[in-house]
This record gives sequence, structure tokens and C-alpha cells, in this order.
Amino acid sequence: MPYGIPRGVYAAKQCLLFWGPRWLFFLKLTLMARFQPRFFPYKSMTHQQMSQDEFATYIAQQIKTLHSQSHAPQFVALSGRDCADKSTLTIDVQEQLNRIGLTTTLLSIDAFLIPRHLRVLNTSEFMGYFENTFDYTALVQKLETVRNGASSADSNSCDIVLVVGVFLLRKELYHWWDLAIWIAGPFNCTIWILVVLYISERS
Repeated sequence: MPYGIPRGVYAAKQCLLFWGPRWLFFLKLTLMARFQPRFFPYKSMTHQQMSQDEFATYIAQQIKTLHSQSHAPQFVALSGRDCADKSTLTIDVQEQLNRIGLTTTLLSIDAFLIPRHLRVLNTSEFMGYFENTFDYTALVQKLETVRNGASSADSNSCDIVLVVGVFLLRKELYHWWDLAIWIAGPFNCTIWILVVLYISERS
């Protein structure tokens, strides 16, 4: 760290340099999501003064409606940029679904994280993060296993499959989702979470 620069300022600068390109990419996805009719962008609901619990209840009701129309397991993606509070909202949605009598399975993209030393090197760190951080083939295999278990009238099959994580709206995954929710956390909140993570990883 350069002499004379406060630790917090230096960490914030380094965090912006490291996460800046990633955040711009997520911003692009956010703008794309707002023009997709199957999405419920979290940011677009804030004008209704919904709390997170109320929004979780709203999502659960939308999922219940979808399930009642088909009676087949519904695959629901909750995606968004890093530190947008995706996991917390997803757990709240799962609790609401359980309260209204729907069984759920929760999957996280983090379970398919490729160890750093096994990732394919990419000339662009930005694109490498997008392409090589997660094992998407393994995720698809898991989704197929869940779907095949449901179609075989397995007594342990569930009504709703919730999948949470970044990059779930990739073209090879998009067709899996009966409903996709883009969670666009405010930048002034997520950036400070990233700063804390950056400092903790390097301390």
C-alpha cells in the first residue's frame, strides 16, 4: 500500500479497479432484464414501497399461480450481480412457498464453483469470471436429474425448484426457467459489501 494513503481509501480504490468491469457487466444484464416480460426486476418494484418480506410474498404468489396452471415442477431463477442480497431473498421466498403448502428444492450456483487453480485461463479477467468460474455443465446435469425425478412420479419430488446465483440468465440456461427474477441491489449498498469482502480476502 502506498505510503500516506489511508487503508480504507486504498482498499476502496483497489476494489473499484477489481470489481468495476464486473459491475458494468451486471449493469448491462440489469438493463436487459427490464425489457424481458418474464422478469420481475426487484428494482422496478421499489416504487410500491414493498419490504423484502412483502416482495418475497409477492414472488411466492406468482410462483403459486404458475404451478396451479401446469401442476408440473416450476424452475425459478433468482439472479443478479454480486452482493445484491439474492440468497436472503431466495430463502424468504422458500419460506413463503412452504407456508402455502408447496414443497421446494433450493440450488445455488455457488455449489458449482470451479476451484481457482482449475479454471481455464482467459486473456480477459472480466470474461474469465463470466465464462470459467462455474461448472454450468454440472448445473444442467443437476437440473435434469431433478426434472427426471419429478417426471417419474417420485414421492420425494418437489413442486418448485429455486436456483439462486449470478449468471443464471446465460443463453444455455435461460430455457430452463419458468420464471426468472433479476435482483438489482442498489450500487451504494453493494459496493461497500464488496469493499469489506476485498479487505477480508486480503487481510
